[in-house]
Amino acid sequence: MKVFLLLGSNKGNRQEFLDKAIHSIENNIGNINHKTKVLETKPCGIEEQPNFLNQIIIVATNIFPTELLKEIKKIEKELGRKDSYRWGPREIDIDILFYDDIRVETSYLKIPHNQVESRDFVRRLLKDCPCSQVLS
Repeated sequence: MKVFLLLGSNKGNRQEFLDKAIHSIENNIGNINHKTKVLETKPCGIEEQPNFLNQIIIVATNIFPTELLKEIKKIEKELGRKDSYRWGPREIDIDILFYDDIRVETSYLKIPHNQVESRDFVRRLLKDCPCSQVLS
């Protein structure tokens, strides 16, 4: 299965958090087939915080969506993410954008991610993927 993950960081050494997340994803989730460029973006929601570094990676995995979310939350916690307020600063944020052509809608997980279309930076990063057909 092919999974598109959005990585973001706006606390501490942002690039180091992205790199550590990628390493953990490779070790615990699957092989990374593609990494987009890193894009610096303004925060969404609460604007009075540092800018984010964002990147999309495409991962080949056999982990199903709900288990994948658990693994992502575990990686975020291991990298130092603490529970905070919505849209607040964070060491690392990992969102599942797409999971092949699977759709999931529960109270805690929505695939495709419900904010793909509304976030310009996500659309810009997706255009850097060899799979920009997800935008059509």
